[in-house]
Amino acid sequence: MLPQELVDRILDHLYKSPSALKACSQVSRAFYPRTRVHLFRCVNCHDPDDPRLFKMARESPELLQHIKRVEFQCLDYFLPNYEMSTIELMRSLSSSATLSLWDEGRRNEEGEKGCRWVDMLPTFVSSAPYLAITRLELLCPRLHNFLELHTVVLSLPNVTELSIDVLTMSRLDDALTPIHPNMLPVPRIKKMRIHALCFLSSEFWDGLSSPKYRPVYLDHLEELYVLRPAPSELSLVSNIISFTSKSLKVLHIECEQRHWALPRSSDITTGGHGLPPDTSPLHLNTVTDLRLGVILDKQALSFIDWWIKSFKAMSPLILERLTIGLGGPFLDVLNEPERLKKTFEELSDVLSKLVRNVDIVFQLHCPFRDVIMEALKEKENLRVFDLVENTREVPAFPVFPLPTGS
Repeated sequence: MLPQELVDRILDHLYKSPSALKACSQVSRAFYPRTRVHLFRCVNCHDPDDPRLFKMARESPELLQHIKRVEFQCLDYFLPNYEMSTIELMRSLSSSATLSLWDEGRRNEEGEKGCRWVDMLPTFVSSAPYLAITRLELLCPRLHNFLELHTVVLSLPNVTELSIDVLTMSRLDDALTPIHPNMLPVPRIKKMRIHALCFLSSEFWDGLSSPKYRPVYLDHLEELYVLRPAPSELSLVSNIISFTSKSLKVLHIECEQRHWALPRSSDITTGGHGLPPDTSPLHLNTVTDLRLGVILDKQALSFIDWWIKSFKAMSPLILERLTIGLGGPFLDVLNEPERLKKTFEELSDVLSKLVRNVDIVFQLHCPFRDVIMEALKEKENLRVFDLVENTREVPAFPVFPLPTGS
């Protein structure tokens, strides 16, 4: 018989293949404990009428300890017929877990029945706390105001990470006011990821910076990831960063606009194009790991100019590490190679004085690589990476490395 340690190592390599894990679990009892760790790590809840989820919670409670992630891919799990079983499952989780809530509220606009945020909040809040939840993911949430979001967060006293994709927030301030959970410790968000806010995004940023909500979201924030903000939102992002005190260490901003991105109210004043000239520079004095990304299109140079402005506004403190991602489709700058080179020369000169370690990452093939490389001139504190796939992961080998000991 194989040693248990070797069995576990083999099964760990199969964690992405449920069918292989199920086959292994039938080979020997020695395989079964480790297969459960992977098979029940993530629970995807598609249909509340599927009895398997609630049956597992009732008849096999020992499996709950393996759950690290619960995805409710619709809010219908909080309809009256299912809400008590759903709440019981969430409160029965025994180890640190991620709660992912997908909002399919758009179905209601098409005449289909379904649960909305305003429908689920009273039961969700009154049944709090959910002590095992340490990470909250919200996908396409359609909220009336910031208070509704805050009420959900307050129901999770141990949550430290918040991720929001495609938020919609209306101006219906006179909507039903959620009930706050009583006598619960206030959560402290340490890591926040915001991706592609939609309508009335300024309401969200204003809520974060409000003195009423700042102690939960900003006072202890250590990592902030802002992906695909509208150009006119960047001043609001800069304002948020100024309120994070000295706790913020990792800042990741991707300055890119996709043609399929949903419209945002903050795009109205700029027509959805260009960076407003009065955009506030980033507050970078406490950040030690800065990650900036840009798509090399007609807006790219204005974004890079904004980076330079932010670096020049820094105090004499030195930034420890900067990673810059340069992606496609490389349109609309073909006619401006000289301006592109001049901009990167200025960026390179600024970075050589203010940043200890710089990584430039070319994502996909870049026709301007030679122009940019000429502008960078292989600075001593610079590494350049080439990626052949559209990924944010930096490869293990650079084109030319940092000096030994850097």
